[in-house]
Amino acid sequence: MGLIKEPNDVDFFVVNKPMTEKEKKEFSEFIEAYKLKQKIKKSKLNKAA
Repeated sequence: MGLIKEPNDVDFFVVNKPMTEKEKKEFSEFIEAYKLKQKIKKSKLNKAA
């Protein structure tokens, strides 16, 4: 993933909206599942090598 260069005469704005408790929980579960998936993937690669 790289940096996005802002084109001339175009401004990008980021709106920082607080997350609800439900969104925080969903995001946390997603990150946990992703890390587990990556760990499993990595261990399979190490076993194959």
